Amino acid sequence: MQQKKKKLQISLDKAIAQLAKALLAEASAEASVKDLFDNNDVKGLIKEITNQVSIDSAQILVNAVTDTARKSALQLQLDEAKKTICRAYRLNDFIRCYATRNGTRQWNISFTNLDI
Repeated sequence: MQQKKKKLQISLDKAIAQLAKALLAEASAEASVKDLFDNNDVKGLIKEITNQVSIDSAQILVNAVTDTARKSALQLQLDEAKKTICRAYRLNDFIRCYATRNGTRQWNISFTNLDI
């Protein structure tokens, strides 16, 4: 009887550890995706500082989520951020743009050392 109880306790401890790991992965992914947007509002605009590195980092965390329904929801939010960001274009130093959710574009343009 004692042996059976010990095995059950070990199984329970493993299940609790797996659940804790899954919940931590989900919380980390959610925070990372929200951090791409102004005021952490996934229905709002992406932050001006959001870039491909932050998108890729969030994608890694979303990929680690084990709950398929939650993973799908986070992936949709991340896909929205991916749609709204423009890739960096270089004209000597840089031209950077980002788009709003409704498809209009806002431009933040900086030129330095421009040789024409």
